[in-house]
Amino acid sequence: MRTLRFLLAWYFNILCIFTACFIFSFGLRIAKIGDPLHLRILIAMEITIIVVAFVFGKAWWVLWHEKLAARAWCIAASVVSLVFPVASLIGFRFSDFWRVAGLWRVAGLFTVPISIAITGVLFGFTDAAKSLPPATRPHLGHAIVIVGVLFLFMGNFVSVAVACVIGFVKHKHVPAAYFVALAVLGYLSWGALQWLRRNLRDRQEEINELSTP
Repeated sequence: MRTLRFLLAWYFNILCIFTACFIFSFGLRIAKIGDPLHLRILIAMEITIIVVAFVFGKAWWVLWHEKLAARAWCIAASVVSLVFPVASLIGFRFSDFWRVAGLWRVAGLFTVPISIAITGVLFGFTDAAKSLPPATRPHLGHAIVIVGVLFLFMGNFVSVAVACVIGFVKHKHVPAAYFVALAVLGYLSWGALQWLRRNLRDRQEEINELSTP
């Protein structure tokens, strides 16, 4: 459960940053609007986005700092994160896009965020969302995040390598930018792998220390 707490904290942190980007975007648009009605609508949307970003940020804060109870904020942030996927599905259901793509194809795009949001709501109703004691067993949250980053870098490395091979076969020439991308992605993949190994080693050492009477 501590691992899930850590991963939810990361998820809400990403949502907070993503939502905060719209705050500045709407702020710039408000400064350029002269129509009073349009201005009121944009201001209402700006206030809503600020509140949503605060909810995500607060949920991240209380989940990350494990001595703080996170139940209410975890549930609130999870419910708020459900609004956009559910509203999008309802909108697609009654639009022309429904006839072209189908509801299930659109629903597949929101499977992950909806699943995480439901998991967050259920987590909020468990005792695991309460404050944790200072001495707890090391969790796998860091390792899972690092594995995700590692797969991202390695996937891009492989895709660029395949593009290099295809370009060489077709044109007998590969742009220098491709080799730079390979070098950077290879270095980042190696760094993520070393980071993962060090994290797992440190976790094992912490477990051994806690197990020692």
